[in-house]
Amino acid sequence: MSRLTCGRWLGTAAIIAALGLALPDSLQAQDYDDLGLVTGVEWVASTQAEKASYIIGVSNMMSVEYAWQEHLNDPPTWEQTLVQDMWDALEHVTLNGAIAVVDQFYANNKDQKDLAVLNVIWVELVEPNLPEDRK
Repeated sequence: MSRLTCGRWLGTAAIIAALGLALPDSLQAQDYDDLGLVTGVEWVASTQAEKASYIIGVSNMMSVEYAWQEHLNDPPTWEQTLVQDMWDALEHVTLNGAIAVVDQFYANNKDQKDLAVLNVIWVELVEPNLPEDRK
C-alpha cells in the first residue's frame, strides 16, 4: 500500500471518527467481552461508513506494524511476517474497492457469513496479488 493510499485511508478515518458514528445495532447488543473477529454477520449489517471504519482500522494496524518493522535493527524477512505481503498486495486497492470485494464475497456466499472479514480480505485481496513464490 502506498503512503498516499494509506494517507487517504487515514484521512477518511479522521472524518469518520469526527462524526462519532455508532456501532450497528447488531454489535450494540453484544457482550463486548465476548466479541471476537468481525464476520460476515456483522459486515452485512453495517453501513458503508462502518465498513470503511473497519477497513481503515485494519489499514492502521498494518501501517503501524509495517513502520515498526522498518525501524527494527533486524527486521523480519517476508517469510516471518504477513505485513509485508499485505502491504505489497494491497498497494493499489482503494477503500471503496476493498469494501466492494468484501460485499461481493458475502453476497455470493450467503452460507459463509460466519467467515471472518479478515479471512475474506486475505483470500480475495491479498493472495491473488502475491507472487507465486509467496503464496
